[in-house]
Amino acid sequence: MRNILYLLTLILIFNTASLWANTNNQINKIRKLYNQAEELNKLTYSHHEVTLNTMLPAVGHIKIKVRFIFSSSQNDPEKDPYLLSYSLKKVVVEYNVAAREKHHFEYLYNEKNALVFAYHNIDGSDGKFEYRYYYDKNHLIKVIALENPFKNNPEEKLIKRQALNNFNRKDKTDADVIKKKAQNYLAFFQNLKNLGEIK
Repeated sequence: MRNILYLLTLILIFNTASLWANTNNQINKIRKLYNQAEELNKLTYSHHEVTLNTMLPAVGHIKIKVRFIFSSSQNDPEKDPYLLSYSLKKVVVEYNVAAREKHHFEYLYNEKNALVFAYHNIDGSDGKFEYRYYYDKNHLIKVIALENPFKNNPEEKLIKRQALNNFNRKDKTDADVIKKKAQNYLAFFQNLKNLGEIK
């Protein structure tokens, strides 16, 4: 009996270590993709920005800025040197709500146009909140949340929580909503390409 418990404990430790190592490896790849997207963002020809203006009841005017960061390459230089293919790397979305909350979203895509990372920052009168979502093969693998609902009071501490494959209901729901938004922004980018707006 004791040997079985020992063996089960070893298996559990091994599986946990393996899961942690795989997740850590994927997060390192995501960081590399993020740095590459940031380098592309510095180039004037590797991004396209769209500004949307809307009016909402009880809120007023909202100006939404959407920035698509992409790479481009020649499809077939011998056939047509001007025919390019584009690969979306990152989307940055910023807007204010009633001049009291500033929202900043980032969606990072891999070479297969799959979401691998999302960042959401809310800075407003209700506090400052930051969320980071890491994905692998379309599944959530890590969440980091920094929440400071009392940002105006320096006595209050920042609440930090981190989950690794053990997510609460809010994390799962938010991660699914973020994935859907990322897919919609990818479709928006594809439509801009089809309309000839991405050059």
